[in-house]
Amino acid sequence: MIMKLQKLTDEALGYGLGVFETMRVENGKVIWMQQHLKRMRESAQRIGIKELERLDELHFEEEIRRAEQQLGEQFVMKLLLTNQQIYIGFRKIIYENTDYENGFRICTSQVRRDENSIWTSIKSLHYGDQILEKRKAQEKGFQEALFLNSRGEIAECTMSNIFWVTQGQIYTPALSCGLLPGIMRAFVIENRSVVEVRATLEQLLNADEVFLTNSVMEIMGVSQKKKKKYGSMDTANEIRKEILLK
Repeated sequence: MIMKLQKLTDEALGYGLGVFETMRVENGKVIWMQQHLKRMRESAQRIGIKELERLDELHFEEEIRRAEQQLGEQFVMKLLLTNQQIYIGFRKIIYENTDYENGFRICTSQVRRDENSIWTSIKSLHYGDQILEKRKAQEKGFQEALFLNSRGEIAECTMSNIFWVTQGQIYTPALSCGLLPGIMRAFVIENRSVVEVRATLEQLLNADEVFLTNSVMEIMGVSQKKKKKYGSMDTANEIRKEILLK
C-alpha cells in the first residue's frame, strides 16, 4: 500500500537535517550533560536549526525515572533535535565487562571520511556510513572499524575517537583530519599530555597501545588491529579509573 505524502515540513525527515546526542545515565544523572547540550546547540546552529532556546527548557527527570524502572541504574539516553521536534529515547548499555578486559579488535573501513564536509564534525542524522561500516566490521568478527580520510590519514572509528601511545606519548588525530569532537576525547586531552597530529595507518600499527573513546563506553582499550596485536592496555585502564573517580 502506498501512502500519499502530505506536505513534509520537518527537514530531518526530508533531508536528514537533524542532530543528536547519545549520553550515559548513571543513578539518575546524565553524565557530561552540559557538554552534550553545548555540542548539540553548536551543531544545530551550523545546519540552520533555530529556536534553540527549546534546549534550555528541557527536563528529563520524569523520563529518566521511568527508564530506570525498565533498564536499571545505568543506561543510554538519546536526544534528537530537528527544526520542529525534540525526541528522547532510552536503551541498554551494550558494553560488557569482558569488552574492557579483552579490548576491542578493529579493522579498517574502505569508506573514506571527507575532512572538508560539515557532516564529519557534527553528530547529525547523516549517520549511514557509521552504522553500515560498524555492522560490516561486526560481521567479520571485529568490534569497530577505523575510517581514514581522503588523504589516507587516520580520522576516527565509526562510533568513537581513537588514540595511540608510542614511547609513553599519547597521540590522536587533529580535528582537521575530519572527525567528531568527542566529549570523552576532550576529557582525555584536558587531563593528559596529548599531541594532535595528522598520521598514517603505519604510525598506528607501530604504536605500543591504542584505545578508543566515546561518552557511553568511555575508554576502551584495543587489543588488535587486523593482524597487529597490542600487548598493553595500561593507559586506557588508568584513564578509565580516573573517570570512575570523578
